[in-house]
Amino acid sequence: MYCAVFSQPGSLDTTFNSGSLNGVIMDNAIQQDGKIIIVGDFTQVEGVNRTNVARLHANGELDTSFHNPVIFISQGLQSTEIRAVALQPDGKVLIGGVFTYLYKFNQCFNIARLNHDGSIDTTFRYFDILLYGSQWWNIFDICIQQNGKILFSGDHNPSVIIRDAIRRVNSDGSIDTAFHFDSDASSIHSIAIQNDEKILIGGSFSQIDDSTANNIGRLNSDGRIDTSFHSGTGTGSVEKILVQSGGKILIGGWGTHYNGSFIGRLARLESNGVLDSTFHNEYGTNGTIYTLCLQDDNKILVGGNFMSYNSSDASRFLRLNSDGSVDRCFNTGTAANDVVFSISIQNDENILISGYLASYNNVSRNRVARIQGGVDSISAPVVSLPGPFCPSSAFNVVFSSARNYNSGNYFNVELSDVNGNFGSPTIIGSVASVTPDTITAIIPTPISPGTNYRIRIRSTSPIATSCAYENLLTIEQCNHTLNLKAYLQGPYKGGGVMNAILDPINLPYICDSVNILLAEKEFPYSIVSSKLGTVDIYGQGTFQIDNVPNGEYYIIVRHRSSLETWSATPVYINTNSTYYFSDAPTKAYGSNLANLSDGNFALFSGDSNQDGVINLDDVFSGESKLILITTGYDVNDLNGDRIVESVDQSILENNYGLQVIKP
Repeated sequence: MYCAVFSQPGSLDTTFNSGSLNGVIMDNAIQQDGKIIIVGDFTQVEGVNRTNVARLHANGELDTSFHNPVIFISQGLQSTEIRAVALQPDGKVLIGGVFTYLYKFNQCFNIARLNHDGSIDTTFRYFDILLYGSQWWNIFDICIQQNGKILFSGDHNPSVIIRDAIRRVNSDGSIDTAFHFDSDASSIHSIAIQNDEKILIGGSFSQIDDSTANNIGRLNSDGRIDTSFHSGTGTGSVEKILVQSGGKILIGGWGTHYNGSFIGRLARLESNGVLDSTFHNEYGTNGTIYTLCLQDDNKILVGGNFMSYNSSDASRFLRLNSDGSVDRCFNTGTAANDVVFSISIQNDENILISGYLASYNNVSRNRVARIQGGVDSISAPVVSLPGPFCPSSAFNVVFSSARNYNSGNYFNVELSDVNGNFGSPTIIGSVASVTPDTITAIIPTPISPGTNYRIRIRSTSPIATSCAYENLLTIEQCNHTLNLKAYLQGPYKGGGVMNAILDPINLPYICDSVNILLAEKEFPYSIVSSKLGTVDIYGQGTFQIDNVPNGEYYIIVRHRSSLETWSATPVYINTNSTYYFSDAPTKAYGSNLANLSDGNFALFSGDSNQDGVINLDDVFSGESKLILITTGYDVNDLNGDRIVESVDQSILENNYGLQVIKP
């Protein structure tokens, strides 16, 4: 039976599969018709000769209608490659890299413009660039301004007087003489243009216009340094610069610090160049970032040669939220097996990545892959309780979806493994429904404790998967031992000893049964645990508390003929906890303990009907038992000598009017 699948953002689009390519793709660009220009260092695509530039159809197959301009090695260099491609609004293709000339045209050095069919655009004034001394460049980036002028950057040519790591030409290729860049910058790798036409540059350099600028800077629209941009001591080599819609600036590359602050190779700057400390790149990546790409929703696509980001697995490609946190809705699996140099976004929000990669999420791919973009068809779930959770803990999960689902569909709540991975998820809740509904989930037992669990929603017909719940779930074993000491006023004989009440013959060292409760520390102080046990004649008892997470709770002691007594403050309960009500009045809430006159303190006796107050009801009950000379185990036998007598009534009358004191 066929079952539709809604693709998970971050997953591989298996309908796109380019054929063999015998090198590396350094950059790519997507045309308006969906066709894809790829450039790099290769000589064949699908067995067809294509030197460093080719065009693919939207499905990844080679477009043989795109001419192959043969690129030769630059004089004195050992290899040739194209590092950058940019598309003009009229559809013409600009390419840059390391090459001497193209077929039937021998006057273009390292930059060229191609027509729609791949043929050389002979109207582009390459000779102007040649005369300007740029024939030794290795071009890294090309950027087209709104007015049609073209910026290209690369390695500085040390053999000429003109300092030209960045150059601007007019739309016809003629030199823009109004652009005055003057710097010993050895290499500019990336260009970004702001809305105000100022130009951000990043690469490997130490000054602009004889002013210190370590690897990043900003130019005015005329090419001169913008002194209002404050990068301080700068950063390591910058590979990519982007401008977010609000004007903040993203940089990625080799640098682990920016102006002395740790950035982990990725940073966001304020528009004036000052580091934006609200960007969540606490640990950054553990390797170089080569490319960045912005989605329309300001989410950030990151590619390079790294294996982690902020201590989470991220194999050379990931998506971040606009604040720098990992987008948990973007599930890349094992992602790319080798370096990602370039990222582009299609009109349908799907994503092209290219570089050295030979597989994506363990599926074979040849230097380029298309990844599902967009957002999930099912929203990230929301959990009704913050946790931590215990085995068998129940909680509600809420989600939404705008999709249509088939009759017989199930929405399942899936729990990750202890490391947050969904390779073999466990279903912990389910509902049969064609519309989103609240699902009750139950933590399974047994389960390993951990702090990195995640949950997600998955439908069955059609199959769709949400991203994970925003927060990590903590699951604990929740088996605790509480060591308690509490005396009961009536049975207390002195010297730290009480009468044996429960069964003096068979249990001579047990005083009586008590019920120990734990209450949440915040209003309304809900009871989370109740455990019946005993205290011995020395006031001590050990209670096993199950299925309660580590945390602070009020301890409540209830005894059949005593006032309910609360701990003075919430007590931290973990694997082995101890609390004594016996050693000071301040150990009870409101100091609600009886002074035993020997340095010990006890729960007040007399609330025989357990209504929270010692009143006439308790007095009348005791008197009736006194008249009947009641014997045995009775709630009105306050001193525990197995008979209701006048001494019990004396205790009750002395405590008359006392009541439970609690938060």
